Amino acid sequence: GYSVLPADPDSLREQLLGFCEDGVDFLATTGGIGPGADATTPEVVEEILDRELPGIPETIRTYLGERRPGSMVSRAVAGHRAATPVVTFPLERESLAMALDAVFPGVSRFYDRREVKSD
Repeated sequence: GYSVLPADPDSLREQLLGFCEDGVDFLATTGGIGPGADATTPEVVEEILDRELPGIPETIRTYLGERRPGSMVSRAVAGHRAATPVVTFPLERESLAMALDAVFPGVSRFYDRREVKSD
């Protein structure tokens, strides 16, 4: 399923934590990862992560950067909270589709090796 979450950092944090506590299998956000002052999704996501997985946003930026140069200013982050992977994606439909193509083969390995414990 999906939910439209508020852009307000406190509300967003509360919603994301709730999804992780519910044990969702994969948590993806779209939008709010650009350079603008109102784009706070990366900071909120970083706060809730137990551990970052920097290879995921690096792969997105590299893949998109070859096709859409503006993506180099993306502040995407990824990681996990407990056993839930959390990834921030671009909002624009074409960029989102390309980002998903770039990372899903590797993200599936998370489930193969999921022995993650929350502190």
